[in-house]
Amino acid sequence: MLVSAMCASTFCAPVHASFQQAVEDPAPPSGFVRVTQTDDGNTVRLEVASRRYIREGQSGPDVQLTGAVHIGDPSFYKDIQALMDAQDVVLFESVKPSGLGDMAGEATDEQRGKITERRLRLLALAVERRRGATGQIPADLAAVEDGFDDRFSRIIAGARSDGWGRAIEMERSDTGFDLVSLGADGVPGGEGPNADLRFSGQKPLSAGEKGEGGPGIQKQLADALGLVFQPEAMNEGGPNWRNSDMSVDQVQERLEAAGAGGDQLFRMLSGESFGAKLAGFVLRLATGNERSRAMMKVMMVEMLGAADELLASGMGGMAGGEQLMNVIINDRNEVVMRDLHAVLRDEPDVKTVGILYGAGHLADLEERLRAIGYTPSDEVWFPAISVDLAASGLTAQEAESMRNMMRMAIERQRPKPARKE
Repeated sequence: MLVSAMCASTFCAPVHASFQQAVEDPAPPSGFVRVTQTDDGNTVRLEVASRRYIREGQSGPDVQLTGAVHIGDPSFYKDIQALMDAQDVVLFESVKPSGLGDMAGEATDEQRGKITERRLRLLALAVERRRGATGQIPADLAAVEDGFDDRFSRIIAGARSDGWGRAIEMERSDTGFDLVSLGADGVPGGEGPNADLRFSGQKPLSAGEKGEGGPGIQKQLADALGLVFQPEAMNEGGPNWRNSDMSVDQVQERLEAAGAGGDQLFRMLSGESFGAKLAGFVLRLATGNERSRAMMKVMMVEMLGAADELLASGMGGMAGGEQLMNVIINDRNEVVMRDLHAVLRDEPDVKTVGILYGAGHLADLEERLRAIGYTPSDEVWFPAISVDLAASGLTAQEAESMRNMMRMAIERQRPKPARKE
């Protein structure tokens, strides 16, 4: 059996019972997310692949390339946690807070000023989103930080220092707020690099930057549907886990160069745009009874099954086209491959490396692995979200109708082919 073969070669830690039901796909590798329905029609599943790659004839560890989704069944995260914990090294997706890996060597005052301006805007976005959620301007930046989940809190905490390592201050008034850095000399006033930097000196936030759903919509959806949120369900603090991503300052800089608005970082991290709009629609319809939740879960499964395809093709309201997708997908994947090359070069005793990233990243990562001599070996599909239709009183025909409705909504998001002259 596939599971037994994989246990012998890559991981043997005890796993949740649902892992034992993961199924082999004998077809050639093609995608990392799929939606399935049992033959009797009574169960609909979102399934995510984990694929093992080996380097035949060359030295180097096996690589376990595994897809992640932000919300799912608790059993899914138990399975993925066990799989990753059993690897010698895990390279995982999580944009790093400001100040980690973004100012290698000696940065000039001009560079530190640019970094400070981006952090001021990021903090202003966070303040406005907290005001949108609570109706009030937060008392201070610590209160802004406390209003988000752990991942966003770490990013906001890192952004609270300017490019010179000094605290950014928030000034409140009856009508608004401002954010201030005292520049290179840390003294009020000054000229050139010593001049104070204020958010009020930048262009105001647009309505789009202030956001619609805001960070947290996926957690709200998970709670409403009886699912769990990945950051709360998994422990990424193990000794073999290594954050393999860009820093928030690096992401902001490259998004800016791609012509993206300041809100794109929030969109990327929180799953906003097309996915969040559909998530908000599903959330509003989840009225609380079991049948309603099952209907909404079926719609959510169909949406998540297509989400990474939409992301990878630049759809779903993420303005900026190919340049933007290069930042979100390709640039961050380069960090993963850089870290993998470091393992290949410096850690000969490492026998297995797990890569845990959003499934939209994995097609590109697979190509990069093939380019350095890796070929796919074993494959296993984990059920990320399962909907028991019979237990909820929903018929297979009703479920198929809901899925068709979502497919139509997704199809409308696809870009129309360019007309030939």
